[in-house]
Amino acid sequence: MRLDKIILDNFLTYEHLEYSISKKPLLVQGLNKTEEDQESNGSGKSGIFSGIEFCITASNSRDVRDKELVMFGEKEARTQLYASCDVRKETIHIDWKIKVKGSNVLTLNKRAYNGEWENISFSNVNDGKKYILNWFAIEKEDLFNYYIINKSRFKTFFKASNKEKVELINRFSDASIIDGLDKIDNTKLQNEYNDIKSEIDKIDGKIELTDEQILEEKSKDVELENKLLKDSLLDSIEEAKDDIQGFKEEIKEFEQKQKDDNVLLDNANGELNALNIKINKAQSLVDNYIGKDFDKLIEDQNKLIDNQEDLIYVESAQISELDNKSLKVNKLIKELNVELSGSISCPSCAHEFVLDCKHGTLEQVKDKLQQATTIGDTIKKKEQTHKDKIKDIQKIIEELDVKIESISKERDVESKQKQELVNNLNSINSQSILLNKKINELQSKLLEHKTDITDCKADIKKFNLNIDGFKQEIKNIGTSTSKINTSALESSLLSLKEQKTIVESDLTQKGDEIYLNNQWANNFKQFRMHLANQSLEAIEFHMNRYLVGMQSDLKVKLEGFKMLANGTFKDEITAKIIRTVERTFSSFSGGEQGRLLFAAILANRHMINQTHPYGGLDFLSIDEVFEGVDSLGLKKLVQSAKKLNVAVMIITHVTDEEVNDDILLIEKINGISYVKK
Repeated sequence: MRLDKIILDNFLTYEHLEYSISKKPLLVQGLNKTEEDQESNGSGKSGIFSGIEFCITASNSRDVRDKELVMFGEKEARTQLYASCDVRKETIHIDWKIKVKGSNVLTLNKRAYNGEWENISFSNVNDGKKYILNWFAIEKEDLFNYYIINKSRFKTFFKASNKEKVELINRFSDASIIDGLDKIDNTKLQNEYNDIKSEIDKIDGKIELTDEQILEEKSKDVELENKLLKDSLLDSIEEAKDDIQGFKEEIKEFEQKQKDDNVLLDNANGELNALNIKINKAQSLVDNYIGKDFDKLIEDQNKLIDNQEDLIYVESAQISELDNKSLKVNKLIKELNVELSGSISCPSCAHEFVLDCKHGTLEQVKDKLQQATTIGDTIKKKEQTHKDKIKDIQKIIEELDVKIESISKERDVESKQKQELVNNLNSINSQSILLNKKINELQSKLLEHKTDITDCKADIKKFNLNIDGFKQEIKNIGTSTSKINTSALESSLLSLKEQKTIVESDLTQKGDEIYLNNQWANNFKQFRMHLANQSLEAIEFHMNRYLVGMQSDLKVKLEGFKMLANGTFKDEITAKIIRTVERTFSSFSGGEQGRLLFAAILANRHMINQTHPYGGLDFLSIDEVFEGVDSLGLKKLVQSAKKLNVAVMIITHVTDEEVNDDILLIEKINGISYVKK
């Protein structure tokens, strides 16, 4: 997407401005001829970008009320923006009327390329604002961070907090696809584990109580209790049989669920095997991708340019030397002509002679004049020869610049191709993650079904044992009423001990499940780290690519996401700047810091554009971010942007008297701002 034209009427210090937004790098300077002590401040150089901001976001970075954007003495301002999207082949026209009194008015129109304009209807202004942001597919925050960069909001990557760096990297890595997967909640399992431990404690209490009851029963006369005990045991047998039947029906249900989930698991494993083949192929394409050494090619061309510029320097030196000679010859010719103009003839002999002659007789003066004239003509011819050589060299330099531009375009194409391979790999990996999650869920469900069936069978076994125990107790009742019968309590004690064994098995199972979940969480952390490091490497690559394009010998090394020996995840990002040895960002000069900042801005913008559904926004303005960079350094940044094929408008408080194709000069005269060039 691109911004085509901005129109301002009575907006800030602009009475009327219609400006076609440049597609080439420009240095935006201001000259305040109204308040001359302000130099460039207050000239209106930021006003154009404030107009763009307001059109897209209905807000401004000046922290003023909307009505304060209206030129003093006027009732309303108007700001219009034309923007195009080549993907959709569509142009939008945004028209804001900002009123001093009353509500602002928004009008939206769009047209297909070579089509007719049509009005975009919306129920209220807020819906219109949403439509604009949706059309650009850019969040307000992203617009201010990556496209319209202002000194008051800008945070350099090199001085950003670790949290801000991590958030940026996570955004580029698509880590959101596994959000939560590395934070598996074991709360339910842990509660179940604790409940089982509590149940074991209760069973231990019952075992202890039953032991005490057995001791008490041995001291009792049970003659009158035998009949009641027998009836109670018979009732218990019937109840146990009913429970057993219920457990058998539950087993059938769990077995059917187990069968169904096994089918789903087989299908999922088949899909996973197919995906793994795709992952291997995609990874192989990424690993084996071999591109040209474009940086070396560009470096070679730049060396050739430097050689040609050295030749220009030599030729220019020759011209300067000839100019000095020409000045001396011209001075001599002038002196000789003056002397000749003062010649007189003798009235007696008619002999001509020169008054006050410094260069000899009249004939000698004439000879010297002729010689000087000849030398002057020779010097002019030599100067023209050297000038012709300079033109030829400049033509060679232009051809080399065209070649560099061609190489840069080819490099961008290959970079995009490789990124497409990486994106394809990431997409397949994402599918694999989701499928692994599904398989894990199915395995967990199968494990639950198995546990449920085991529990039911154990309960059946337990109740059958109880029935056998009850029957044995009935046999033992009443054969001798004088005998003390503790068999029921002893059978209950045995049942409790068996129950404890079963519950302890459940405890072990829950502990295994907790351990398995922790392992899965750790695996997802490692994969998230892998995605983050890929994005970190991509940002590092683009930063260094842009630094090479700026002919800088600096190199950036980004380090961060790693798994420590103790299993914990470390996400502390550091940016190392290397020139032979590692140095801090603040230790470099203003110009070097400017190139580093510019490379970081371009790299982040490149990454944002890659994730944008329409290829991002082909526009970048930087408002007084490079404060430590002098006029020459800023010009070099603009020249670098040309070689990098980056359209950028760098706003600066520095003002040059000379205006050229690389400078957009804003003049403020009698309180009104104009675009001079």
